[in-house]
Amino acid sequence: MRETDFIGQNKEKWVEFERVLHSDQKDAEKLSRLFVETTDDLSYSRTYYPNRSVRVYLNGVAQQIYQKIYRNRKRDRGAFKRFWYETLPDAMWFARRELLISFLIFVLGVTIGMVSSSYAPEFVEIILGEYYVDMTEANIEKGDPMAVYKGDSQLQMFLRIAWNNINVGFLCFIMGIFFEAGTIFIILSNAVMVGAFVWFFVQRDLFWESFYAIMLHGTLELSMIVLAGAAGLVLGKGLVFPGSYTRLQAFLLSARHGIRIMIGVSFFLLIAAFIEGYATRHTDAPNVIRGAVILLSLAIVVGYFVWYPRRRYKEGKVNKHVETETMNERQEEMNFRVIKNSGSIINETWRVYMSKLGAQAGIAFLASAAFTVFLFWMLGEEYLDFFDRRLFDGGSFLDIFDGFWFWDEANNFFNYGDFPLLYPVGAALFSLILWWPQRVFSGTTGLPKHRSNGFFTLTLFNSITAAFILLLPFLMHGNDLELLSVIVCIFWWPFWLFVLATAYAKKKFILASIGDSFKLLKGTFGRLLSVFFLQGLVGSAVMGIVSAPLFYLVFQIIGVNFAASLPWADQLIYILHTFLMIFALCMMMPVMLHAMMILHYSNREINTADELRDRISKISFKKRAYGLEKEA
Repeated sequence: MRETDFIGQNKEKWVEFERVLHSDQKDAEKLSRLFVETTDDLSYSRTYYPNRSVRVYLNGVAQQIYQKIYRNRKRDRGAFKRFWYETLPDAMWFARRELLISFLIFVLGVTIGMVSSSYAPEFVEIILGEYYVDMTEANIEKGDPMAVYKGDSQLQMFLRIAWNNINVGFLCFIMGIFFEAGTIFIILSNAVMVGAFVWFFVQRDLFWESFYAIMLHGTLELSMIVLAGAAGLVLGKGLVFPGSYTRLQAFLLSARHGIRIMIGVSFFLLIAAFIEGYATRHTDAPNVIRGAVILLSLAIVVGYFVWYPRRRYKEGKVNKHVETETMNERQEEMNFRVIKNSGSIINETWRVYMSKLGAQAGIAFLASAAFTVFLFWMLGEEYLDFFDRRLFDGGSFLDIFDGFWFWDEANNFFNYGDFPLLYPVGAALFSLILWWPQRVFSGTTGLPKHRSNGFFTLTLFNSITAAFILLLPFLMHGNDLELLSVIVCIFWWPFWLFVLATAYAKKKFILASIGDSFKLLKGTFGRLLSVFFLQGLVGSAVMGIVSAPLFYLVFQIIGVNFAASLPWADQLIYILHTFLMIFALCMMMPVMLHAMMILHYSNREINTADELRDRISKISFKKRAYGLEKEA
């Protein structure tokens, strides 16, 4: 059909569509019918008149209705308020028994710490460290026992403490996956430390001075550790007591409640860090004011996390399903042709990931073992020098991450400046870890499966390219480039993982997908970062597990037991440590890529509205005949 004939045949329909679209009172049935017909015309024009003005016109008309349906849709602005007034208190009611257990374990740990310190004075040095004890005793001699809170700048101290507190909280939560034993260990270890700390000042008649200074922020901080312990016990409850669910279903249900608690815990930990960074240093403040702040903090914790959930329950306001939520939604087939919020993306990411967890663990195990063997074969006797070096060696900005696994341990594996061969080896490792999620994604999500040799080669090539690109920032090292490389990684990694996801969905080379990725991310780059960092926060807690004191203790026991019989026993700890760090990293990378894949399909729906058109096309329209209604 000639273009002029096509326009003449459909012009009146298009004009009618625009009239209905812009009128104040819209006929929903007529609007739906005209929209379907107009989008059909758009598809026809794209095929036969791709470079003509009629195609541009129809595309603009279709976008107008899309803008009204999607972009201007009413948003739920009460979600934030509902979380703090309903969701979190209900989750706390669900975890009331775990909260009591966590509190009792903490009290037991504090008691153990105080009693042990009273009978064995050297116990304090074992728990707190010789350096900290010597520094505090020196401060006491100077007449300022709390000088430790005055060393750093206020902002730097706030950031460092906030990062450390949140990591400890999430570590306490995530360790619940070890059938609650891991969480109990973290609660006890922190409580024993508190007990030893308290007794240290009691012995020196400085209890009240330390109490007013420490509990100014410690009331919130220690309470949140107890609450994080409750969340960890809730997480492990699904594995220990699955009830009528499968163990996986019960775990996912418990994880949902635990994560809700941890969101609230993280908020209050930030407040505690702010108080510690900006207020605790003022030890000359009147005790009346500091005591009032302590009592207010305690009242907020008890009132919000204990009394308020109980009150809601007595008033019948607690959602009745809070303890018996069904798993029906998790049984439903996932649909990636709809727009999803960040929470839905994260939820479905873990559904996809858990569906192939065994296979992913197998791939990660083989890749980690191969990397570990190669690393120690390549370095030989230089392995100690390798572990003693640091890619980031303590710039003032990066001091806030001191002790965190990535900066303190795993950054060795990205030290390409001193060990350039690690760059291609690391890229090869990442290539395998990035390729596998693409291999299994379509088979677990209901999307069309890609099994051709050509697609296999394409995804492998894209994975190799992406691996080299993702690791490029780590080529920048040295004090002048530390901060730059960190900032680059913040934006570099989520963007290129999204480009890789786009290349997968479009069946294109990764570099040819950059333009498509920018189009899909237009106006949604903030959501890309939020999804990436929310997954990264969970990942950081998982990574923290492998650098927890429990693992160091196990490594030390192994080293001592084998030292007498094996000449290479001193290397065993480093070998196991390397393997665990790489294994944890290999297990978390697919989570990030799955999230980017799901985000890609959500953003594509925003731009194309394919699913919307399909749903509208399936609507049955009513026609009238002789006063009766019949289905079209």
